[in-house]
Amino acid sequence: YHTIDMGRAGNIYINDYTNTVMVVRNELGIEGNVLPVNITRFLDFSHKETSYNAAGYGSAWNYGSKLTKITSLTYQWQTPTGENIYFIPDVNKNTEEGVSNVYWLDTENKGYFLQMQPNQYYEFNNALITSPDELTYKFGTGGKIVRISNKYNDTITIKYMNDDITQTNIYYIEDGLGRRYYFNYGTQKIGTTNYDVLKNITIKVPDKTDPDNISYNEMVQLGDKNICISYEYSLLPNQRIALNKVIYPDGEVVEYSTRGDVEGLSCYKSVSASRSDIIRITRKYE
Repeated sequence: YHTIDMGRAGNIYINDYTNTVMVVRNELGIEGNVLPVNITRFLDFSHKETSYNAAGYGSAWNYGSKLTKITSLTYQWQTPTGENIYFIPDVNKNTEEGVSNVYWLDTENKGYFLQMQPNQYYEFNNALITSPDELTYKFGTGGKIVRISNKYNDTITIKYMNDDITQTNIYYIEDGLGRRYYFNYGTQKIGTTNYDVLKNITIKVPDKTDPDNISYNEMVQLGDKNICISYEYSLLPNQRIALNKVIYPDGEVVEYSTRGDVEGLSCYKSVSASRSDIIRITRKYE
């Protein structure tokens, strides 16, 4: 890989063999507790998306990493850092406990362990993965993370929109201090069509008497400005939206320009962290 640091625009990774381009953005995070929330966005156009993505084509979140059943004896977990971990049954432990396919080992012995719930062989709800850094990940019905905890019981909670069992769109991520990172959705008009999009991410402290009533929640500020990262989108030839602009509370703007063929196999042509800081990445499609 070649890596280019573009500041707020993210780190650009260019694969030396495939020429694919990925942008990794450190989206938002506040320190101040043992297990802080750090939201990272991956922008990768090298994999075709078959479903609509309100955050933009090729976008994925570190907290949206997914557990998937590959075969009857293999599970795959794409970790929050993008690494793929594969699990196979821990035959010895399953035999000792008198259970079937509850305990799983990672195939490369990296220190990851998967525990499925008894009699839920084909379901992900309440599945647990422990990692070498002593974090425990709990999963929901759609195979995505709903809680992260450490050995001291500090937790991060991920809630999805409308209790959607497919866990498609994140609603909020809550840290151990009760601060919630809300993913706020709406519409953006491009041409004559309105598209469902992720409008912004804000941080709020819930009201203790009615924590789920957003109107009662207090916005977290940086200086005298509310913390709010806003997004705008452009339209690709495949009629999918792509991230076009990021607007920060201090007024700084990052812009992305994309191009692609009719199937949407696009790459980033330019990434601008400021008016004087521009890099152009071009790729020829045969």
